[in-house]
Amino acid sequence: MEHVVRTAQGANLQTCQLLGIAPAIAPNTTLNEKLSIHDNNALADTDRPSIQYAAIGIGGHGIAIGTNNIPYPTVIPHETKHTALYKQIPFILRLPNEDLDAIERQKYRLRRYETHDGTTYVAYYLKVLDTSATNPKLELRTVTDGVVTSTEYIPSISDLNPVPPAINVDGALTTSGDYIASTAKVTFTLTKNEIDEILNVSNIIFGTHDLAIISEMALCSGVDRAVVGDFNGVSVGYTDAIGVQVYSFISAMSMLKFQNKDLTTTFDIGSNEPLLTLS
Repeated sequence: MEHVVRTAQGANLQTCQLLGIAPAIAPNTTLNEKLSIHDNNALADTDRPSIQYAAIGIGGHGIAIGTNNIPYPTVIPHETKHTALYKQIPFILRLPNEDLDAIERQKYRLRRYETHDGTTYVAYYLKVLDTSATNPKLELRTVTDGVVTSTEYIPSISDLNPVPPAINVDGALTTSGDYIASTAKVTFTLTKNEIDEILNVSNIIFGTHDLAIISEMALCSGVDRAVVGDFNGVSVGYTDAIGVQVYSFISAMSMLKFQNKDLTTTFDIGSNEPLLTLS
């Protein structure tokens, strides 16, 4: 079962977007601060953070012992107040002279140098989401015996001209279980080459690819910013992200060493509104 936890920072961002105002980025809420990457770059008053990045981690699972001493993975969920993953890992770890080229680099954000076993590497901690094919829409989701059926919701002329229902003094407000969802489906794909990069990350950090287990993911908001960085001793301009906050956490379970093809996940970004019934 999928576990999704929207964060307090995500709720605050949505409220600010509805009001058309810039969100205040509080201390201890950004991955920039967590990873010490452009953490001193403040948002401008005109900046409007949006959900455009994904992060991965290996700390969202545990192991329990079931019947006949058979071990099985368990979910370690996040809390709404959390602002970072339990154990975030980068998508890329490369030697400085093997860094991504300018075109490849456009797919990633939160770049930094870090050292493992005395060797310096270039790391990238966010992957950019491709929202070019995303089509936000409304869906009417009907719940029958626990089964959800979705159809596109199109407002009718009666919705534009609502008639107050007739209720008695003891009328109660109830919910039917059905709801309308504002939905925007975003496809997130790790290609086989990108999976191999993460396996390489696990080998470098942990000495084995057995620990390349994606068990927590995060949808992140932020703002792209033109910055200048060190590229193997040369200062080069590139695009990175500032004001990066986790909008929601998603539990997952993908053991990448067994993945021999692309891995695709569909994120459903939006909100739900229950259908109320006066009776």
